[in-house]
Amino acid sequence: MKVYLLYEGRRRDNVVDGRWNVDETLQGALPEVPLSESPWAASLGREFYALLLREWVRQGFIAEGILAAIPSQDPGSRRYAPFGRFDLGGGVKACLIPSAGALLATCPPEPGDWLIVRGPYAYWENIRSAYPWSKVIYYSANGKALSPSYAVDAALVDHPAMALPGVPAVEFDKTCDPAVFRPLGLPKRFDLIVPGAISGKKGQAALSRLLPRDLRVVFAGDFIDLKTGRPVPEVAEIRRNLPNAVLAGHVDHQALNRLYNESRAAVLFSSDDDPAPRVILEAMAAGIPLVAPRGMRYCRKYFRPESGLLAPRWAPFFRRVLRRVLAPGFQPAASFRSHFAPEGAAARLWRDLNTALRPVPALRLLGEAVAIERPGEPAAVLAVRDDLDLTADLLLRLNRLTLADGRPISSACQIDGRATWSYHQYELWWTYLRPFVSHRAALERLLRDGVGRVNLDPSLNRLRPVLEALGIEASPAALESWRSRLWRAACAALTGVSAAAFILRARALGCRVLVFTRDQLDDRLGCDKRLAEVYAFLREKSVPFAECLSGRSGRPMFARALARRRAPLYMRFDSPASLRDEGEFAGCDPSSLPELPEPLVRGMLAFVVDRVGRSRRRTRALRRILSMARFEVLIGLDDPWTGNELLAASQDLGLRTIGVQHGMYSRYHAGWLNYGIPRDRSVAFDTLLVWNDYWKEILERYSSQYGGGNSVVGGPIFPDEAVSSAPQNPGARAVLIPYEAMAPHAELAAYMRRLTAAGVEVIFKARRDVPLTPQLRAYGLQAGSVRVVHELTPAVLRDVAVAAGAYTTVLFDMVRHGKPVARLRTSFAYGHLLVEDDLADEFGPDDSIDRLFSFRPRPEARRRLLAGERNLRASLARSLEGTLT
Repeated sequence: MKVYLLYEGRRRDNVVDGRWNVDETLQGALPEVPLSESPWAASLGREFYALLLREWVRQGFIAEGILAAIPSQDPGSRRYAPFGRFDLGGGVKACLIPSAGALLATCPPEPGDWLIVRGPYAYWENIRSAYPWSKVIYYSANGKALSPSYAVDAALVDHPAMALPGVPAVEFDKTCDPAVFRPLGLPKRFDLIVPGAISGKKGQAALSRLLPRDLRVVFAGDFIDLKTGRPVPEVAEIRRNLPNAVLAGHVDHQALNRLYNESRAAVLFSSDDDPAPRVILEAMAAGIPLVAPRGMRYCRKYFRPESGLLAPRWAPFFRRVLRRVLAPGFQPAASFRSHFAPEGAAARLWRDLNTALRPVPALRLLGEAVAIERPGEPAAVLAVRDDLDLTADLLLRLNRLTLADGRPISSACQIDGRATWSYHQYELWWTYLRPFVSHRAALERLLRDGVGRVNLDPSLNRLRPVLEALGIEASPAALESWRSRLWRAACAALTGVSAAAFILRARALGCRVLVFTRDQLDDRLGCDKRLAEVYAFLREKSVPFAECLSGRSGRPMFARALARRRAPLYMRFDSPASLRDEGEFAGCDPSSLPELPEPLVRGMLAFVVDRVGRSRRRTRALRRILSMARFEVLIGLDDPWTGNELLAASQDLGLRTIGVQHGMYSRYHAGWLNYGIPRDRSVAFDTLLVWNDYWKEILERYSSQYGGGNSVVGGPIFPDEAVSSAPQNPGARAVLIPYEAMAPHAELAAYMRRLTAAGVEVIFKARRDVPLTPQLRAYGLQAGSVRVVHELTPAVLRDVAVAAGAYTTVLFDMVRHGKPVARLRTSFAYGHLLVEDDLADEFGPDDSIDRLFSFRPRPEARRRLLAGERNLRASLARSLEGTLT
């Protein structure tokens, strides 16, 4: 595929019998001419269009770029001679010829090529008649030349205001060559640089009336009137108002970059309709901040908080903003690299053009694959496969990024002196990194094809955050129903009322213990089953306590509140990220993560910035609320997703914090491990009570924030179930398979189909906190096709011949019950410890069913998982000894 950029010419090209009528001298192939023979072509090599085409070739979007530069002079003029093709590098050719027709005659386009036509004299009818299959894209700086009768496929616009009625508009960002415009670290000779030819429209004379007379200002631009050969009238006023001003005149790009680097800031004062993005981007790339009038609407998008400021034209305000820009703290070069470098601008434009010119593809889940379907094209089916080792490595390298000032990224985004990067490890893993890695083939295909919008199947909603970060719009949008909004409002009101009641109750009862867990309720126990031992201990010791619960808004939250009949403090964690600008992270260099597209890295950083803002508000609110009571101890679930702010607020107030292990650990447990983040920049409980010696060893093997005394064996959270060895019924041939939320269900469903087809009874262990129907549907099961249990009673355990699954805690419990355990081989490596630590056997998709029943209990593995176990209530009493007496 090739892309043609056709500039306007001053003579009309004619079509004869569908062919371009051009000079005979240009009928043959254009000669290759050395670039050094045409300074004008060398300059063209740094133009925006050449940079875009070079990036399109480099990133594999097109096979060859064709850049047609059409001189406005008569073809006989020798100003731009010699005519020919100049190799600008990267597969991009600059063709210096007298007309668009000459280029199309000597290098004819083929089906699939794009023709981008610029200027008021583009010959649409000729192009359409000669190449009816072509994709014609119109571009003009003013958008006035296109008649509605011209059938163009899309229009390139600098600004939405230039959009043409009835034509798909593609807004694009310009760029400049970072190899030419870059920071040089030179001493600052000037306070300000004013780039651009001096004229009334550029406003240099009006600007000189606003600036203090003692400023050192350099004006970089032509100031000679071509008609008279004398300086333009504005020069006299500039010299009168700014006696120290330097008029550098017209300079080449290298000299201009040097002037940028010798200046502290750049200033524009053009009229409001002046696009002026080139000088803005050049100054940004050179590393100096900018000031421009607020009314310059076409250039507003190039100004970001870290690159410069917009100011009113009124003198006092303009001077005030100017003083702020001259102060340190801006990072324009980092902003340019993040948002306007050629590679990013080219990829975005390619994506948006493809969105406008091609049918929107649909993304659909097909088992363990994703299908990309376009109307009239064969579907591309790409595998979905987890790679947790790569995911962990990417998170580790992400945690090792550094800021522009050399600080590690884990020290950024502090809240009152406390680093918060570690708060977001869990969400970075599950929201971005794991979905990207597992669907990498499909996502990279979308990026390579320049897709900007997809129709997303609901089964792939987990990809929405990744697609949004990559700049790909997912349709239909995830809209909230009016019922959900109503329940959200009701839950917000409940949160406020419950918080007030929480404070009054805690003060009235003198509550000294705060219990933290998820908003779950076991109907029989009246609390979260996982902390039932904690609740029982506190009631046994007559210790008054209050609760803090994290959960999602909705009808279930309201129903549990009515059933609980207590007033907890709610922390709702379902507010969406806004993906704002990444602010403090703008200077990060993501080059150490070549596996991740840069927009995804920037999207993750923006996500963290949004979450830090929410964490800041929540932490300060929690401190205020907790300070109104007399809490001394926080006992909570080890939840690295929703409990970080409460843990930090409690420690800031001097509370003793005790955590309770609620699930298995592995080397893939982001949030518990904090890959590569030092302990002093992580949030952790003062004491974490783990189940036994084995889990203490595992946690300290992988975690950076636990070990050295803050992890203590406390005992299992379900002691009555954990230590009993269940005998097996003679002839029992049932396989226990637990529901595993994060496992690849399609792979596990294949195992279950094999078992049921062989006549093996499957006992499906369902979770109580998830509706049964979705659990069965995930495994492709129908009600009645398997035996469903919610509790592992002795009667159930006697029927189990072997337990099988991918990773869940139930499998480790089955080892403790003395049952043989099979780890089913899947693409999901979460249960790696079962095999690596010789706790279970591995069973593959090609193994015989008889082999599954040949597995035997492992007494040594059972002893290992029972070693060091204690009673959790007694451990709590020891941990709180002296605190609550």
